[in-house]
Amino acid sequence: MSREQRLSVDGLKPQFETLALSELSKGALPPLPPQASNNNSDDNDSVKSLFTLVEDSETERLSIIDKVYTHVVNLARHSDNQITTESITMVIKKLPNDQSGPLHRLVLNLLLFFIEKQTGIRAPDLGASITLKQPLPTLTPDTFLNSELSDALYQLIESKSALTAYLESPEKHVAYLCLWLILKEGITDHVIAPN
Repeated sequence: MSREQRLSVDGLKPQFETLALSELSKGALPPLPPQASNNNSDDNDSVKSLFTLVEDSETERLSIIDKVYTHVVNLARHSDNQITTESITMVIKKLPNDQSGPLHRLVLNLLLFFIEKQTGIRAPDLGASITLKQPLPTLTPDTFLNSELSDALYQLIESKSALTAYLESPEKHVAYLCLWLILKEGITDHVIAPN
């Protein structure tokens, strides 16, 4: 087994930047809007992107490409034409875990593929990051009526101790009366008492 060495990718950065920008525009991100025209066309809206950037510009995209490239050049090591898993793990740990994290990993995958094609040095497979987004539950009246909270509210307003407390001092227990009228009597309209 040979000693671990740094990746020798001198002079490949401009070529990789061009490739990465091209690939990002093909599918991962929508095409950049034209800089000079103030056209309000919806052509870019029809393109479905895998990732979104807060401030999407060529500068932002180049920043991501540069950050990934720099981390790989500084941290990745290879031995026997194989990039070590430990060094790739260190690179991944350096990448952000925020909203742009999956995009950084996509660029990392692209860079590792590019390095393999240019130098023949293979990289281990990267694990996939999957984010599951569940829809927010919709709360409907029947859901509320069947919940434990509603059961507790009904038990409270039907209890003899709450009724006794209301009868002893009604002005201090107006909330009890409101709950009774809304939940038990079905009154939902505002009733204004004459002065």
